[in-house]
Amino acid sequence: YSAALAPRLPAQGAREWQLRTVGPLVKPVPATVSAATPLQSLFANLPAKALERVYVVEGSEVIAWLDPRELLEQVSRGAVPVDATVGSVARPLAFALTPDMTLGEALDGFMREKAVVLPVTSDQWRNTLLGEVQREDLMLAIGDRLNS
Repeated sequence: YSAALAPRLPAQGAREWQLRTVGPLVKPVPATVSAATPLQSLFANLPAKALERVYVVEGSEVIAWLDPRELLEQVSRGAVPVDATVGSVARPLAFALTPDMTLGEALDGFMREKAVVLPVTSDQWRNTLLGEVQREDLMLAIGDRLNS
């Protein structure tokens, strides 16, 4: 317990440049929308590149997310009306990474959420959206630490 409270010093010969937290892995989110956005408008304004997630924001706070490919399939099957709003079909945000989260904690989050991308918020109490982290980038960072 006391070791967890004490600051950790790098081990003799440890490389200072190696990542310890997810902060350096954060990339800008490709798309955000408001909850009131109609689905037609969402699909018309999505970038050409396939996205894993679109984040639903209220100001700078992320409140939910959706998978545009999954949603497009539901709309084409008629399971979701095309005139619905994003807020009516988005999933509430249950988990987010923070910049100071260790690589191991982030990996636990990815496994628990079964996600390939997760949002990064300013801290656990505020959902100010800072960006997102791809699972692949996290795995590369962990692999780098393991191989040294």
